[in-house]
Amino acid sequence: MKQFAALMCLFWGVQNGIFAQAPPVAAPASNLTINETPSTGGKTLSLLNIPPILNPSDPDNASWNYFWMFEDGTFAKDNTNTLEREFPANQNVTVILRSRYHDGKEPPLRTVVTSGGGSGTKLASVLDEKAGREDSIHPNIRAARLGDSLFFAIVVRNKNETLRSGNVLLYFPENNFEYRGQVYTHAGVSKSGGEQSYPLGLPNLDGAIHTWRLTDMGRGEERSFFVCLVVKPTADTTAMHLIAIDMQWDGDTANDTPYPYLFPTSPPPPNEGTKFFKNDLTESPTVNFRGDSYTTIRINRARDPNGMLVFPAVIPPASSSPAHAFRYETHVENLGNATATDLGVGTYLKPALNYSTFDHVWPNNFYFPPGSPTLQVDAFTGGSDSIKWNFKNVNLQGVTPSGSKDNKANFMFAIRMKAGTVLNEGDKIPAYMVASMINGSNVVDDWEKSDPVYIHVVKPPRLRYGSVFGVKAYTFLEGKDSVGTRGLALTARVPLFRPRQYPTATGLLARSPRLFWQFEAGWGQGTELGGSRRYSTEYLQITPVQLRYIQPVIGRYLYVGVSAAYNLAYVYNGAFEGRDFGRPANFSDRLEHEAGFAVTVQNHVDVPSVTLGIGRNFRRSTYFGPAHSFDYPFAFIQLDVVRLAPRFAKVWKKVYRW
Repeated sequence: MKQFAALMCLFWGVQNGIFAQAPPVAAPASNLTINETPSTGGKTLSLLNIPPILNPSDPDNASWNYFWMFEDGTFAKDNTNTLEREFPANQNVTVILRSRYHDGKEPPLRTVVTSGGGSGTKLASVLDEKAGREDSIHPNIRAARLGDSLFFAIVVRNKNETLRSGNVLLYFPENNFEYRGQVYTHAGVSKSGGEQSYPLGLPNLDGAIHTWRLTDMGRGEERSFFVCLVVKPTADTTAMHLIAIDMQWDGDTANDTPYPYLFPTSPPPPNEGTKFFKNDLTESPTVNFRGDSYTTIRINRARDPNGMLVFPAVIPPASSSPAHAFRYETHVENLGNATATDLGVGTYLKPALNYSTFDHVWPNNFYFPPGSPTLQVDAFTGGSDSIKWNFKNVNLQGVTPSGSKDNKANFMFAIRMKAGTVLNEGDKIPAYMVASMINGSNVVDDWEKSDPVYIHVVKPPRLRYGSVFGVKAYTFLEGKDSVGTRGLALTARVPLFRPRQYPTATGLLARSPRLFWQFEAGWGQGTELGGSRRYSTEYLQITPVQLRYIQPVIGRYLYVGVSAAYNLAYVYNGAFEGRDFGRPANFSDRLEHEAGFAVTVQNHVDVPSVTLGIGRNFRRSTYFGPAHSFDYPFAFIQLDVVRLAPRFAKVWKKVYRW
């Protein structure tokens, strides 16, 4: 049956031409159709022949969820089978019908080409009410079962005054989801490279990144596109999973936030609320769901989205930990039939957290239905292991077979760890929540207990630093022997020890390596400025051994260091008193040996960087007869321009992934 489903989906996707890449898995075909009819002032799309829900886990609460995707990038998540809007002519529109709160099979995607016309209401942008946001991601549904296909709308707007280009990155846990392709092709949005691994040291969090290039976006311009992920058969069904995006504008050096909010910052920012979560998370009345730069997906048989998420999800081991700051995000949906007027939530945490630092994030990070303007909340600690919440006048609607858009709520709270806590590798700090939906008759109509969410104690993975390549120019300074060398060389340096570091979207080195081995190969000249002996040489030189130690002194912007090197030069041309000397017969006599040391200062350990150095070389030569040794001071400048790591390249300031 699975092979048949995949074959039917492939045939349908090719026939209708909506998938830019491999189509997602879909259920067997049915007689589900889309009908386009005139309506008052516009056009109406109606989904006909909707099948009954099969084998529901909860027949009273099961319902359909609708996700409309238009070729122009607009979309709607209305819980209705009818949508009215102004349609451009000859545009593809695809509707995805997904079941909620039951494990029945799902009908396939359907698409239609619109005839256009009419003056119906246009779909508003999800960013219109988000004054501080430039990117947003929206799933067709926030809960799925094993094997389900999920669709995401990714929206980006240029709020700068100038023309801008950049990359938008999509992160998802690769052991739980598989990337299946992009729906439709969009002008100015192009896939950049393949899948990039994003290891975190935990199977459930080890991620993958896909990148799209957005070019020449004008002031106020908005672009959106749709992608599909499929839940793997081996996905973790006990946790809430994070799907996140990050918009990286070209030249935006301020975008250094750890991506995607899974990791601790050191030291903790003075205002984590501003740092981690924007304050403009308001509801869009047109599309009926909140947007942000991340979303959550629960995987379970009943497609139940209730659960919790924690930021950061990973902290390092410590014999005496700092007071790490955490934010817990709680998602609640009323799965009962009646409207819940009140909501009670108990959040159960471990004693390692300091309850005296508890702070509920109000009002910017609370979301409740628009019909609850007189919402009241009381929050208090319930002993040493819980925080209790009493929400009054929440107005969470019940679920009917036709669906409900106002049965969801979510809120966040902040809390810190007790300073000095012992954190051992492999420890897990759990939390879970219990929610009670109380109807107007003061009766509990629905009761939900979530699976636990964990803070994992794990060493950061080793930094995938790779190798840095550049060019170096050096010259002697006049010394006591009045001799020296000058030349050019290509350089390559690699770290001998890689520090542990949580990864970032920009490839930023939060903890850079300090001890490097550097190889050099180039060309040079040796000369004498005066004295009784006057000679000159031209040579090819390699530096097989050079150790460089680099120490940061001012953040990521100033480094000092020392280096020691052994150089080997092959002299292919020599002159004495201005006359050609002729090459010695013995090959060993054509080699010059040199040892040197230097002190350095540079502006960056990553690329681009400039290093200035001054030092002293000790050289030995037998090219002109008896062994002759001399030493001299020298100076150099080195420009590093390229860093290569596994499936990663940074050329000057531009990052490439594949």
